[in-house]
Amino acid sequence: MHAVAVRDGEVVAAAGDPRLICFFRSSAKPIQAVPLARARPDLADAEIAIACASHRAEPAQIAAVRSLLLKGPATEDDLECGEQDGRPAGRIHHNCSGKHAGFLAVCHERGWAAPGYRLAEHPLQRELLEEIARAAGLPAAEIPTAVDGCGVVTFAMSLERMAASFAALATLEEADTILAAMRAHPELVGGEGSLDTDLMRKLPGWVAKGGAEGLLCAVAPDGTGYAVKCEDGNPRPLRAALGRVLGEDLGTVQIENSRGESVGEVAVDPEDAEAYEQKLTKVWVGEPPRLKAPIEIAEYDPEWPVLYEREASRIASILGDRVERLEHAGSTSVPSLPAKPVIDIVLEVPDSSDEPSDVPDLEAGGYPLTIREPEWFEHRVFKGPDTNVNLHVLSAGCEETDRMLLFRDWLRANPADREQYAAAKRELAAQDWTYVQQYADAKTAVVREIMSRAEAAKQGGSA
Repeated sequence: MHAVAVRDGEVVAAAGDPRLICFFRSSAKPIQAVPLARARPDLADAEIAIACASHRAEPAQIAAVRSLLLKGPATEDDLECGEQDGRPAGRIHHNCSGKHAGFLAVCHERGWAAPGYRLAEHPLQRELLEEIARAAGLPAAEIPTAVDGCGVVTFAMSLERMAASFAALATLEEADTILAAMRAHPELVGGEGSLDTDLMRKLPGWVAKGGAEGLLCAVAPDGTGYAVKCEDGNPRPLRAALGRVLGEDLGTVQIENSRGESVGEVAVDPEDAEAYEQKLTKVWVGEPPRLKAPIEIAEYDPEWPVLYEREASRIASILGDRVERLEHAGSTSVPSLPAKPVIDIVLEVPDSSDEPSDVPDLEAGGYPLTIREPEWFEHRVFKGPDTNVNLHVLSAGCEETDRMLLFRDWLRANPADREQYAAAKRELAAQDWTYVQQYADAKTAVVREIMSRAEAAKQGGSA
């Protein structure tokens, strides 16, 4: 398995080989739909969504294809996808018929001849190559192409460029129409049991699109693009692997024998202790501490903000005008929220990677450096001199600071999400962990869910 996440043009997480090159296949469909959204602003969300789909020939999906053909205007006989084995007779039942119907609509609007629209030399396919190149940030001449299973052109590039393409979707002209349509109709994009449909239903604001040979690409509400690929092309482990990448429970794949009996499932094994220790050791300064007692979740203590103010004053006196921003974050910054009694502080300095400028002074002041993460926003963590403190140091203007504070402010203002988060914390704290980071990792799913609402509210201009 290979996976990569890209935000603002930079790789922010990776597993396996993010440079693995493969074909974009049907995961490219949202980008291939950009000319359609641009040429036909009159189309309904369902018609745009089906143009991005690899459908299962469900009644609602076929109805959406027929509607798009009618508006083309075109007929089923004009589709050049052919028929698909294992499907009802007729080209319209091919899982790519929505995309082909969209292509016909673009040809009609642009005055291009429809016959041969699938071929590389057709002006439609040349324009689609340019759209793909623009999204991927690559010269069109450097993108290898081939013929996809439905007869149109497909494009080869690295997983990192695929993830970057999905991250760029929000910036492409007319792509906002496509994202909105897919979010409104996830059931049309794949269908019942499809991983992309399930992901969009579970995580509001996300957009996902699967592709042949075990590929799935997605974009999160914060603009992070993802690409996940099964190297051997068998998609069976994709659901479990994607769940691990996103920190979400996306279910498992049941294995049945010839009698239809369940004989097993495909799931990600819990990470073995040795591998997890290696990961922690890579970022910790010294040995990562093991938990010696269960994680304590304490009721909110009004003394926590007082402790923060004391530590903030100390830090400001140590660094002076090198302090660009200083904020109380984490659960102890949210009134009425139970928390581990640890004061999380976010400090922005001009350049967090410039350790000689700050580390000696902070350590002399009693704040030892404990974590160094150059691959994640050049993040550094220091502990406190006499209070249990996590001092998170980031560079000025770092977007991660904004996300941490958005989460804090959302929890302060929204009691329902505050209670959901508190319940999740208590449940997870009751489990056995070797490292506190395992507990933090286990909170990823609930944090993403709450952050999706906070991000949506921010974009909508509400509180």
